[in-house]
Amino acid sequence: ESHRFYGVDLTDIEGVGGGLISTLMSEIGTREQLLSSFKTADGFCAWLGLCPCNAISGGKLLSSKTRKIKNNVREALRLAAFGLEKSQSKMGEYCRRMKGRLGKASGITATAHKIARIIYSMIASGQPYKEEIAFKPNRHIEKKQQNQLMKLAQKFGYQLTPTLNTATS
Repeated sequence: ESHRFYGVDLTDIEGVGGGLISTLMSEIGTREQLLSSFKTADGFCAWLGLCPCNAISGGKLLSSKTRKIKNNVREALRLAAFGLEKSQSKMGEYCRRMKGRLGKASGITATAHKIARIIYSMIASGQPYKEEIAFKPNRHIEKKQQNQLMKLAQKFGYQLTPTLNTATS
């Protein structure tokens, strides 16, 4: 049904099932209705109340909590994220990483936000879900991890020498 309604199969996303799809269909409507209501994924996530609402005064961040919104799609996305706790997929790994970094509730919200952005981009582009695109490596993060590894090796008295990997070059 999701393919008929939105042009893509949303169940390819880890954690997305029939309950979330039926909630999306009943609350948002068809692909055309979604795209006419929300021009970007940012607007969609803001409507869901899954993005942080930063309170800034004088250039200082006072609060960055999400807004309390009663929304069935939001709750369905949070339930989908909650079910990823033991998943061995990249989405499950992301969920565990966010829960470890932000805390349990905020980690679930961050994962629900990621799922919502993926759903919106799939519907808007008409492209199927590809895990390697949704979790593409970030050069900045890789460089940071490399620097941390070098510092840790130096701390324990080891010297690392980088090797040239022809697959990534």
